[in-house]
Amino acid sequence: MPIADNIVITRANFDDGVTDLASPFFNRVIERASELGYNIDDLHGDDDTRANFEASIQSNDPAFFTGMGHGLYDRFAGQYNEILIKSGVNDHLMKDRTVYLLSCQTGARLGKTIMGKGGTAFLGYKKDYFFCGWVPGDEYTEAFEDCSNIIPITLFEGGTPDEAYNAALNKYAQWIEYWMTSEDPLAPFVLSALIHDRNALVTYPTMLEPSPMPLMVVAGVLIMGLIAK
Repeated sequence: MPIADNIVITRANFDDGVTDLASPFFNRVIERASELGYNIDDLHGDDDTRANFEASIQSNDPAFFTGMGHGLYDRFAGQYNEILIKSGVNDHLMKDRTVYLLSCQTGARLGKTIMGKGGTAFLGYKKDYFFCGWVPGDEYTEAFEDCSNIIPITLFEGGTPDEAYNAALNKYAQWIEYWMTSEDPLAPFVLSALIHDRNALVTYPTMLEPSPMPLMVVAGVLIMGLIAK
């Protein structure tokens, strides 16, 4: 039986203009988990390998696994796009665990096969995950960081997966309203990505999905996505 106080986190961080910007998102998550007294194995950067991931899952037996990296519908990747979890290969390792993946597409199939192998819950994105930003922590990345971080933080604070999901929808609503009233010339870019990500968020086993919000189509938008190569 997984240990309730144990968390495993993976964070790819290499010079691809995506993971190097998104990896710092989880700093706040780790800080909050530490405040709550969790034992955390943070596999960051070059430590984010499949061998280390599988060894950590087996030795720490965490109740929670959360990761940031590139993804496709049936797989989630670590450092330099090494596959960490793939449907039908090692998704059984998530049995009895709650999983949140900040990545492209993994909610389309991988989340479902994790549940099919006995996972407790899964939260992620069924389409590509987009975000805008140029420097970690800048005003553009802040909205995406906030909407993502509320999911694992709510879980670590004792919330249910459905509560974490709804907390994220509330964050998206707040940030979408903020950027709708912004006069920043890049506001339409940020809005397009926020609305897209909100619409892509799913949770299992309850299979909650948000009511679609019209997606703003902006030509030439500079948006980064966590899609596997």
